[in-house]
Amino acid sequence: MAASVLSVVVLSRNEVDSIAAVLQEVLQKVRPPFEVLVVDDSTDDTTHVVLQLASRHPEVHLIRQRGKGYTAAFRTAVQNARGEALVILVGDGSDDPGDIERMRSLMRSGVDIVCASRYSAGGARIGGSAFHAACSRVVCALVRACTGVGTWDVTNSYKMYRTSVLRDMALEDAGFATSMQVTLKAHAAARPIAETPTTWRERSGGSSKFIPGREVLHYAAWWLWGTARRIGDLLRLDRRPR
Repeated sequence: MAASVLSVVVLSRNEVDSIAAVLQEVLQKVRPPFEVLVVDDSTDDTTHVVLQLASRHPEVHLIRQRGKGYTAAFRTAVQNARGEALVILVGDGSDDPGDIERMRSLMRSGVDIVCASRYSAGGARIGGSAFHAACSRVVCALVRACTGVGTWDVTNSYKMYRTSVLRDMALEDAGFATSMQVTLKAHAAARPIAETPTTWRERSGGSSKFIPGREVLHYAAWWLWGTARRIGDLLRLDRRPR
């Protein structure tokens, strides 16, 4: 049986300092068959760099983002992916493409989402604010405890998804919490979820697009959503005839 195509999606907005290195690493570390979709919303020379690489590597395709923000980028990726599974990385170089084949193996075992986890055994977070790292770790642990979701790192955007699951799911605008939204909705629908350790590194160039005040509200909303769903499920179980 022929291996299924994997869609490797790189989300990019003004990442001219890092995008070439990210794409070269993907091309070196991912085994065929695969496609690389760069979902781009740049106003700098990122687009030019991607087009240069695409002229030499037929696997690489530039996709102009439809709409603004992270959720719009995510939707654009899902609409354009032709793979049975898709994995989403950010274009700043913080995600490790060396994890993709391990994630792909877990997907082939029958799970619908594979979460790359900074906080499971073997994972790490290198660089960045110690305060933000501590907050992230605590939030992820609390979300796991409150919702029962099968990962220690639900907030990490670096995940692999079965494409059909994403196409069957209504996505609400949730900023950088979009991947958390998808994972919690999949968990609520009893979709199998797995995780594998990853090492995240703080970007070495460019500027972050993460705006803490606005994004915290998205994460909090989906934490409450997942918690409410779990409480509802537990109450329904408790009311079953014995």
